[in-house]
Amino acid sequence: MLCFKLMILVVFLQVYPGISDNLAKPIHHDAYDKGVTKKVNGKWVKALDIWFNARVKLMKNGKVDPRIGFAYMNLATQKKAVKYYKSACIMYFWALKARDISTYHDIISKEILQIKPMLTPPKFREMMRLLKKDDPRVMRELRGFWIQKDPTPTTFVNERLLEHYERIAYAKEHFRKNTSTIYGTDDRGTIYVKYGAPSRLRKGTIVIDRSNIEAWAREMLYKTGGRSNTSYAGLNPVAAMRQADQKDEGKINYIVHTILQYNNYNNYEIWVYNHLNNEPDRHVIFIFGSPGSGGGFGLLRSFDELMSPAVFRQRRFPFNAKPFNIGTIMQLLYYQQVKQIDNYFSNAFLNLESSWVSENLTADSYAPLHTSATHKQEIRNREEKAPKEKSTYNEELPKIWIKYKQARYLGQDNKPYSILFVYSKPQHVLLKNYSSAYMLKNQVDYYVKHNITLWNKNWLELTSINQLPDVHFDKSISKDNGALPSQTIFKVEHKDKDMHARIAVDAYNLKKKEKNPDDPFPAYLLGTGKEQVSFNDPLTIDKTRLELSDIVLGYQDSLLDNDNKVSGYHFYVPFKNDIPHSKNLWIHLEVYHLQKKQGQNAIFDVDYRIIPLNKKGKPVKKDTYVGLTLKYESPYDYSKENLQIDLSDIKSGKYRLKLKVNDKASGQSALRYVDFIKE
Repeated sequence: MLCFKLMILVVFLQVYPGISDNLAKPIHHDAYDKGVTKKVNGKWVKALDIWFNARVKLMKNGKVDPRIGFAYMNLATQKKAVKYYKSACIMYFWALKARDISTYHDIISKEILQIKPMLTPPKFREMMRLLKKDDPRVMRELRGFWIQKDPTPTTFVNERLLEHYERIAYAKEHFRKNTSTIYGTDDRGTIYVKYGAPSRLRKGTIVIDRSNIEAWAREMLYKTGGRSNTSYAGLNPVAAMRQADQKDEGKINYIVHTILQYNNYNNYEIWVYNHLNNEPDRHVIFIFGSPGSGGGFGLLRSFDELMSPAVFRQRRFPFNAKPFNIGTIMQLLYYQQVKQIDNYFSNAFLNLESSWVSENLTADSYAPLHTSATHKQEIRNREEKAPKEKSTYNEELPKIWIKYKQARYLGQDNKPYSILFVYSKPQHVLLKNYSSAYMLKNQVDYYVKHNITLWNKNWLELTSINQLPDVHFDKSISKDNGALPSQTIFKVEHKDKDMHARIAVDAYNLKKKEKNPDDPFPAYLLGTGKEQVSFNDPLTIDKTRLELSDIVLGYQDSLLDNDNKVSGYHFYVPFKNDIPHSKNLWIHLEVYHLQKKQGQNAIFDVDYRIIPLNKKGKPVKKDTYVGLTLKYESPYDYSKENLQIDLSDIKSGKYRLKLKVNDKASGQSALRYVDFIKE
């Protein structure tokens, strides 16, 4: 198996633009106001410089002014000053270290309100509750929110945070029919901040053609029995027909006049997002306009809301008191104008038309209201399945699969820790770039990095560790014949029960220099992946209780790196516990808190059983179990053991390993289960 190790270590000299040489120069009484003045006067670069220098001065005194950090981020993104983006992220997260909440209550409240559309209701309520109490933990919530959104967590730049502020700046400039939102924009600004630009956009004005109304009105007369009687005493049939037609024209003109009376020629704007809810044929749609019931321009619940509610009231012809309702005609006329935009509108129009043909809807005052409610419900259902927000930047960067699994242990000092086995599959990203570079005859210089970062409960960073894994390109000996994932092993001590952790993978081509100037990602970054880590509860440190580590399974292979200094055992640990058909099963276990009789070693048994599982993952009959009981002694109160089990007589399939340890001195036992597949 071909395997090359990408062990290129690179030192990047990162310069923060906007920092003046004289950082020790005294700042004015309020550096924030001084920077605002420079900004208003058009000297925005000077404003950024003042604010960054003020941060350095304040940090020396252990102080934080969040106004400065937020203003720096706002100005840098407003100007699309990409070279200041790294500094902007540093300034913003410095602002989130503020603890004087009462002094900066209003500006912190604004920050929370600006991300409200992206929050779940419980999370928003929790933030506002903390803010109301001037609790510094509100800054922890903000910090954690943005850390978890970062698409490139191993860099100083948080592209999702930058994108958020870029969208706010764009919305303020382009969506100004009113200032009803926290962003100082109309409702389009809120949707834009959440999702960015729509896949499709349609602007228009509702203009109804008189001939079109007449056509629908004429059909309505036929459907409702509203045509005039052609039997008139004293008139021949032709004259009677002419008289009836004249009365019908009067009815049609009455309908046309009524509809034109209630058409407000409202402007509308329709945004269609194709890929928000993972349903290819049910796009998410937002409709904006001025409601027919009155009010300013804003987000509507359906296209029907452009109509006046009065159109859904039942009316009677002045000639014969026959009932009629123009609501359905209005709906047909409105949806006919937008049916080409999306299948939602075309389906709504076809359903209205079908109902028109099959039922007497025009005489029913409730039917148009019912169809209007149906239209609203469909819009709402689609929106509810959409995420709270979506990043365009995040979609542009190729994603690398990354997963982990945890094994819990106790150290010799009886302190709990975990081993995290981290797996990634960067091969497709590297090969795609290599193909492109080969065609262009460009040089390449690849390496892959795994990272784990730990934060305390306040989302303040504790440590960040990098490792460079092997990258495998040959097919593995496993049944799926895919290349083995890259693997690294991290040791994590459980010092903080509320600790946060995240694993990440980055793939680089250090020779790649060209990039889009508006792209915030480094040119050399080919792809990335990340996953939050959720730790299982650590093992007990109670020395009166027998404890057993998690069971780790694997196999030995001469072509793989079987020796790992972090884990302390010598076999490859696959992600899915798949054991190739030609390999023996290796097991690592550790036993803690063994009891010893005076002057004797600790004595314990290890009993294992291999239990076949059916297709549903349930154990089969007991008489098919395979197992063995092994006896061990240890001079210590702990023992670390590696077991090798011959699987040659076991058929391919799913199995469960049941492993039980019995301590002879205390009479206690500990039990673990782990599933595996023999290929």
